[in-house]
Amino acid sequence: MNLLKINITKQGNGYNFGISPMTRQEIKARFPNAKPIGHIYVSAEDKWDFEQIHGSLAAHVLPFLTGLERAQLESFADVALFVNSLTNKTEHQIPLNDVEKEQPLFRQSG
Repeated sequence: MNLLKINITKQGNGYNFGISPMTRQEIKARFPNAKPIGHIYVSAEDKWDFEQIHGSLAAHVLPFLTGLERAQLESFADVALFVNSLTNKTEHQIPLNDVEKEQPLFRQSG
């Protein structure tokens, strides 16, 4: 099973989602026209509202981070693992063949 590791880091009032330089290189090698980026920051104030309106944040974060379209993502990896950068614990995993139907990454707190 091919895995796409997405690092999650709590930062200030939000979260950083990132991929490693090695993952970016691998993406560029397989998809020369892709433009993967290092990280995306999402404000904690906005993430829950975003998911209520647009569905799972993962469905939007993954294409931005990787520079890949949905079909390319599916051919690159089977599952995206969202891993806490501090604890190295997998917080969430998403089968890439069904990312559009994925449950929200975040829940409204209290």
